[in-house]
Amino acid sequence: MPEITIEEVEGDAAQAVDLLSDSHWRDLAPLPYPPLPQPVVEIDMDEETALLMGRFWAVKTAGELSERALALTEHIILHINGAHYTVWEWRWRCVLALRGKEVGDVEESGSPPGVADTTPWPSASGFPTAVPAPALEAERELHAAVAAANPKNYQLWNARRRAAAAAGAGALALELAFTGACLALDAKNYHAWAHRQAVVAAAWEESVARAELEATRQLLGEDPRNNSAWSYRMYLVRALAADLAGVGRRAGGGGPLEGGATLDPGSPLIAIEMDLVRNAVHAVPSSQSAWAYALGLRPLVPAGALNQGIAALARQVLGAAPWSLAALRALRRAEGP
Repeated sequence: MPEITIEEVEGDAAQAVDLLSDSHWRDLAPLPYPPLPQPVVEIDMDEETALLMGRFWAVKTAGELSERALALTEHIILHINGAHYTVWEWRWRCVLALRGKEVGDVEESGSPPGVADTTPWPSASGFPTAVPAPALEAERELHAAVAAANPKNYQLWNARRRAAAAAGAGALALELAFTGACLALDAKNYHAWAHRQAVVAAAWEESVARAELEATRQLLGEDPRNNSAWSYRMYLVRALAADLAGVGRRAGGGGPLEGGATLDPGSPLIAIEMDLVRNAVHAVPSSQSAWAYALGLRPLVPAGALNQGIAALARQVLGAAPWSLAALRALRRAEGP
């Protein structure tokens, strides 16, 4: 992940707007935190934080989508609360109003142009017809700074998805690089995996999917217990199987429809996956994720076609590791009704 300091990200905005100076805010008095119906405890803030948050609530109440509002959201995210949902939401509205082209012409469904409603893009406020590349790059720099501090920030990934949707399929390489950097910090970061799956599905290409299979193979070689990597790989395999079987694609573009594909048990795709499982369970016999993955391949072939192979593998593993409950469970399921 590129090293981006808070000062570098915040520099231009800080020069343009002095967030603490009254001269920039004479027309707008700070407002208190919106009252809660059943308050539990009052948030303790220092004077500066209270002032800036008060100005944010004033901006939001006034419906102001301005450069100073954009700068204010940036400062709050970087210095006060990087997980503040309302601040992130208001920031994106500012981006659309200030940077978006034809902002009034948004997709009512919440999907980006050319992507069907069934694709996993967020739908909070719709998407602009286009957002210029420099504006999206500014958002990506902010995302990188936040991810460096907390790569599991929920609001970060919601914002990233919106920016990716506004950029379209051309940003796929950037999104894969960003998620890859986050996964290098934590290979089981569910948020990063979910985002990666969403952008791959929305900009589906078989060559990309096969490259992703290789990337997950390497990660699973490092840790056969990585359930997130197994889950993502299962999505890729099911989607590729649907392509191979000609089941169909999502309406309006995007990846193939997963499910309903039936492949020959001797298909190279199935053979490769079973080899991967075999290596994983021999390395870590107790890997529940690997055994679950093997069982999850069964719907891709005619009924019962993989049961014998899975049962034989389980017996082989149990011969060397009789304590493996995961292998025993897989054996029972493969031999069961």
